Amino acid sequence: MTATPPIVIAIFAALLIASLVATIVVVLRAFGSNSLLAHARRLPVPWNGWYVLGAFACYMATLFLVAVVAAAILSQDRPIEDVSDLEWMRQAFVAQFIATAVSLGAFILISRPRPVDFGFPGTSIGRDLVIGGIAFLVVAPWLFLCKWLLSFLVSGDHPFFEMLSAEADQQFWLLAIVSIVVVAPIGEELFFRVILQGWLERVMGSRQEAVTAVAVGESEGGLSVPPLPGSTSASPPSSDLPIAGTGGASGSSAAHDDPFAPPATFAPAGEGAEPMPVVSPAPAIAWGPICVSSAIFAAVHIGNGPDPIPIFFLALVLGYLYQRTHRALPCIALHMVLNAFSLTVGWLQVGA
Repeated sequence: MTATPPIVIAIFAALLIASLVATIVVVLRAFGSNSLLAHARRLPVPWNGWYVLGAFACYMATLFLVAVVAAAILSQDRPIEDVSDLEWMRQAFVAQFIATAVSLGAFILISRPRPVDFGFPGTSIGRDLVIGGIAFLVVAPWLFLCKWLLSFLVSGDHPFFEMLSAEADQQFWLLAIVSIVVVAPIGEELFFRVILQGWLERVMGSRQEAVTAVAVGESEGGLSVPPLPGSTSASPPSSDLPIAGTGGASGSSAAHDDPFAPPATFAPAGEGAEPMPVVSPAPAIAWGPICVSSAIFAAVHIGNGPDPIPIFFLALVLGYLYQRTHRALPCIALHMVLNAFSLTVGWLQVGA
């Protein structure tokens, strides 16, 4: 077993200290309120299961076509078996980017979601980055510990780290950074959290969730919502809307200063009355959609050594963040920072 460079040990030591501080903040938050994250309601996503299957089918088909073209190009002047692992990995990075762009672009053109449906309400960017950063500090040491313990039982690693060598040039590392730190987190969070989990929340959600979400949706564009099965109207009740905080200016100010609180979403409160923020402080966590999307997310990583198990636990955290905030940026931020940290450690170990 290769000795761990001192710089890597120092990085993990700093991560543990930062994780301890972040965990204390989160624990104090848990004891001081009903939930770690306030739950922001929104309209059910406008897409159905066929759209979800179509998005994944488009991704796989594009990935396959790009791989076929890449293999033909690489084998023009030499036998295919002479193509190096690093060259194949370069093509894999390019294929992933093209497949992600094509499938997401096709999905958006066909389903025509609003930005808020796709997890981008256009507000609270700073708050979302803080949530993602704190989540990374809390869960990262446990994920790395889980993977380290499983490495004694399951051989192998992610193909990228297995083929890393000092021969990787600057172009390779640039492609790796773009693919692993940027493209993969954005694509995977939009596919598995926003598209898949968003649809699962729609089909597995309760009637009360949808009724309150309609009230939120009226203030986000005035779109009508089809009634759920068994209902006769899509119109929400005009009273008893849950209100963030304690009400009044003080409640709005507290939510604005608290990175764990969602941005206030306002619904009309009747003629002559002030708009009312529609936020539920602590409803039950929808673990069904979270667990199903997490299991599928882990399953697509089978073959990467022990990775699927810690990835499943990571996906539970990502799913929780999305279910509470219904915003994509906290999940993308956590995923990006985790991948950047792993890539940095891998680069340091190769260069040692």
